[in-house]
Amino acid sequence: MLRGRAFLTGDKEMTIRSVEMDPLNKVINLDEDEHDPRLYHISVPATYLLPPIDAKRAEIDGNEQMYDYIYNRHLQDDHSRSIIAALIAYLYRGGNLLFYLPDYGDNTQNKFIFHIANIYGIHIGLLDIDPSIATTEREYFIDLNKIPLWLDMMYMETNVITWRDYLYDFPLGVQINPYCLDRLMEDINPYGTTPREQVEYIYHLVSSIKGNKNLKCPLKMKL
Repeated sequence: MLRGRAFLTGDKEMTIRSVEMDPLNKVINLDEDEHDPRLYHISVPATYLLPPIDAKRAEIDGNEQMYDYIYNRHLQDDHSRSIIAALIAYLYRGGNLLFYLPDYGDNTQNKFIFHIANIYGIHIGLLDIDPSIATTEREYFIDLNKIPLWLDMMYMETNVITWRDYLYDFPLGVQINPYCLDRLMEDINPYGTTPREQVEYIYHLVSSIKGNKNLKCPLKMKL
């Protein structure tokens, strides 16, 4: 479903070359101290996704459990979700993401990759490694169990997908998020004499629209 790929590197020259080689490679700059104009003009700043100061304090204190707790919550707050929703939408449309984050000897690279994978099901690969020692943990892959979450985020927080896209890609037999269900009710105005019938019709669409994305839907008469 996500046609693009996502990688992380701390190599500035590799980052700059990647855009020269393929304009579909979008650089996401996670380095707060990087001011090279060559990188500035080709990248999107997203340092908000770095561990917050409270997490860094926990790291200094040697409290990894608290670090993970704080960082996990940070990556799920409203602002982080809006940023990540846009990144997921870019992958959905076939674009590639390259996160630029130098390794300064701390655990930020590994923790960023771990938490994005754990929360959002996108395991970001590493580019600046010796291929002879590469392992599956260093490669890019996605967790297809997160498809409902990706669709929820794109549908609610971006303009990239329509309700048709949402239902077409939504897995069968999975419950729709109540917030998305409310939005679908507004966008589709489904046929039904009661709210329950309208909800049932939306779930019916999840299966029927897979055979025809342009399926015509009977509308409820507005009085």
